[in-house]
Amino acid sequence: MLKPSTLVCLAGEPVINVTRGCAHRCVYCYARAYPEYPGDDRVQLYVNLAEKVADELARKRHKPGRVHFSSSSDGFGPYAEVQRQTHRVMRVLLRRGIRVSFLTKGYIRRPFYRLFREYRGLIRATIGLVSVDDGIARLLEPGAAPPRKRLRNLRRLCRMGISTSVRIDPMVPELTDSARELRRLLAAVSRCGVRRVSASYLFLRPAIRRRLACELRPDYLRDRILDCYQGGPRIVHRANPDGCGITALPAWRRERGFDRLRALAQPFGITVSICGCKNTDLGIEDSCSGYRDDGSETGCRQLLLF
Repeated sequence: MLKPSTLVCLAGEPVINVTRGCAHRCVYCYARAYPEYPGDDRVQLYVNLAEKVADELARKRHKPGRVHFSSSSDGFGPYAEVQRQTHRVMRVLLRRGIRVSFLTKGYIRRPFYRLFREYRGLIRATIGLVSVDDGIARLLEPGAAPPRKRLRNLRRLCRMGISTSVRIDPMVPELTDSARELRRLLAAVSRCGVRRVSASYLFLRPAIRRRLACELRPDYLRDRILDCYQGGPRIVHRANPDGCGITALPAWRRERGFDRLRALAQPFGITVSICGCKNTDLGIEDSCSGYRDDGSETGCRQLLLF
């Protein structure tokens, strides 16, 4: 279950996905194009994952220093059964002194905070937040927790002394990267106690472009966003082990947007790191939380979402 990641940004550390598939249905999600993706109407839950992880750790001579949740799913999705399994797996790891990091756009339920309080020195939390505007969030991430609930996560985590950051990924041209939108987001996370954010712009692959064309409305907004990528470079995504290329926003637009974000963050005392994996042409070396699917072959059953 604990296979080392081949992604550059994880430096060989293992990743766990509690589910195959994700209930958040983000319109920009690359994982929805995976061949093994079960479809938007269901999630496959690895019901025996905690037991398998415990068995594997008992056999290992050298235990991992940290395990990441998750790459192509979200262990804090809107279904109680998914969160219960995430809690079981995290508890197995934390009780053995193994650090846990996670990225989520979901709402973290109360039992996790009791667990995190006990093991606060072993937790690193990242909350994904592309906008604090409810309408924009519903447009881009229809199944994820509303911004107000994610901000509640941030407040609770920061008050507990958990190492917590925000990931603004993707920044979407003509929608979320204006000075007004970014300032609102930075002000909101600053009030929660956050002092670190990471960011990158939306990138396109054929499958992502098709998703945007089908799901992003109104049409004029979709067209305006996609038009920004005309003439954009084809670059290597450093966080992909297969070196798969992506279509990025033109370099000058990304640089201008990142400079704007840094300038706006400075008065709030927030440090900004830019994802180097998706900006190889800009010479950026910052790290980000890139993940891969763990390929676990555990027993599973399907949760019908609709």
